[in-house]
Amino acid sequence: MNIFPAVAVAVFSALMALLLKKKTSEIALLISLSGAVIAALSAVEGLSRIVSDISSTIPADVKYLIIPMKSLGITLISLVASKLCEDAGEKAIAFTVVLAGKTAVLLTAMPLFYEL
Repeated sequence: MNIFPAVAVAVFSALMALLLKKKTSEIALLISLSGAVIAALSAVEGLSRIVSDISSTIPADVKYLIIPMKSLGITLISLVASKLCEDAGEKAIAFTVVLAGKTAVLLTAMPLFYEL
C-alpha cells in the first residue's frame, strides 16, 4: 500500500480548509470532509488486501475474523465522524458519535461473548 497519495490529499485538504476557514467555514468543513473520505477510501484498498491474505492463511472459522474487522471499521468511522464534528465546533455531538461507536463495537462482539 502506497501511503503517499493519501497523505498528500489529507495535507492538501487540511491546508485548503485552513485557508478558507476564516472566509467560508462551511466550505472549509466540506473540503476537510472530502479529504478525509478520499484518504479513508485509499486505506480501505490496503485493508481489503490484508483481510484476504489473513483469511487465506488462517484455518479458523471465518466468523472469528469478521468480528474484529467489523469492529475496526466501526471504530475508524466513528473516529473520523467525531473529529469532523469537533472541527465543526460540536463537541457534544462528537462525544455522542464516540459513544455510539463504542456501543456498536460492543454489540458487534456479543456473539463472541455468547460462545465463551
